[in-house]
Amino acid sequence: MASPAAFPLVSNLNGLLNGQAKGIGIIGTANVLSFDDVVAPIQIVLSSAPASGGVVEFYALLSEDQTTWTDGISPTANADQSALVRMARKIGYFNVDTGLATTYVFDEYSFYSFLGFTPMFWSILVFNKSGVSFAGSGHIAQHSLQNPNAPAPVQYA
Repeated sequence: MASPAAFPLVSNLNGLLNGQAKGIGIIGTANVLSFDDVVAPIQIVLSSAPASGGVVEFYALLSEDQTTWTDGISPTANADQSALVRMARKIGYFNVDTGLATTYVFDEYSFYSFLGFTPMFWSILVFNKSGVSFAGSGHIAQHSLQNPNAPAPVQYA
């Protein structure tokens, strides 16, 4: 895996309130197709242990023109986007325990393997349904572009 780079707006996770959702920035470059992008494990830190269990959900936001996004959600907005989530593809989630644990990690995955293609532009929407707000810092979200200039496949006679 190439060296990971941070998502542009990991800071959108700082202090994210329970029941709110925000994107973590746009990945992609106009007119540059990528073979794949691997998302490294995403670390979320809660402000405290919740009184009852909950979840943190991750959704894929896609665009081919960097203007029209899944469900009209803005991956760069500082405002809550939770009311717009309708048809966005859920990448996955993790359960939040009522114990003392406040740091959780969502496993790495290949964006191409998840979708079957890599869009021109994409982002991740993080939806906090944990029961508590996220901590003010300590979150990690990185990705790694894979084989941007992959050679043509070998052809056999």
